[in-house]
Amino acid sequence: MDETQLFLIMSGSHLSGGDDFFQSLARYLAETLKMDFVCIDKLVGGGLSARTVAVYFDGEFEDNIEYTLNDTPCGVVAGKNICTFEENVRGLFPKDIVLQEMKAESYAGVTLWGSSGEPIGLIAVIGREKMDDPALAESILKMVSIRAAGELERRDAEERIKGLLLEKDILLKEVHHRIKNNMNTINGLLSLQAESLTDPAAVDALKDAESRVQSMMVLYDKLYRSDNFNEVSISEYLPGLIAEITENFPNKKSVQIESSIDDFILGVQTLLPIGIIVNELITNTMKYAFAGRDGGSIKISAILKGSKAVHSGSVCSLFVCLQSRWAEL
Repeated sequence: MDETQLFLIMSGSHLSGGDDFFQSLARYLAETLKMDFVCIDKLVGGGLSARTVAVYFDGEFEDNIEYTLNDTPCGVVAGKNICTFEENVRGLFPKDIVLQEMKAESYAGVTLWGSSGEPIGLIAVIGREKMDDPALAESILKMVSIRAAGELERRDAEERIKGLLLEKDILLKEVHHRIKNNMNTINGLLSLQAESLTDPAAVDALKDAESRVQSMMVLYDKLYRSDNFNEVSISEYLPGLIAEITENFPNKKSVQIESSIDDFILGVQTLLPIGIIVNELITNTMKYAFAGRDGGSIKISAILKGSKAVHSGSVCSLFVCLQSRWAEL
């Protein structure tokens, strides 16, 4: 018994080398009870079928399968605390192919009970020889079944969480795709409307609106690609935004952009107005600062006064400085 308790303490820890718990348990039971076949199953289909989570047969692990419990000793065990057949088990279950093919003689099985009191799995050990000490087999199986049931529930919970995360990821991708399409549609409509107008002031107003939508698209894209959907580093946001804004101006090649942007985190409620302000500043500078000149440069600085790690809701002083200089005619 002490050996089984030690196994349960060691298995699943860093001392076990990170081996799968169920495979370690199957191997341990086969070696300790001197049995030729060990399977650890999860009950599925309302308890009518079982899906193996570990199968150890003649010193080798086999692929996991799903099988019906009908006409098998496991079907007898499921829902009971424990069941033992000391000899002639294949004669008692002539339709069980596994028992017949391995010429099984003895069998012991235990139900794994969930935390709500329902059967969720089972452990079965099968041997080609008559069972020498059925009391020992039952005692060990009862002892390991508690830990095995807990591990089975933990694994199921992890799989459900992974499934939910996958669904969330798919949903986010779909939402991202639709929002991006909608923003592109708005930009396209603004652009088409601007092309149909002859009033320069009206055209400029539509172009400005298009640029503001583009600023929101850049921020949204950065938020989508970040680990946190509420915050993003300003050093990741502003350079891309600046590039998007300047790309639309015919004098972009003659104007050099110099940026000095601190790396700090801001919430989306702060970043959105900053993006719109930067958009207005750069747009006006590109439009008017270099009119009638060969070119020049724009220097953009974003400096946080105080802490470098600012999150949404924090009070901080943020300085966004934009300077322009131009070449003399």
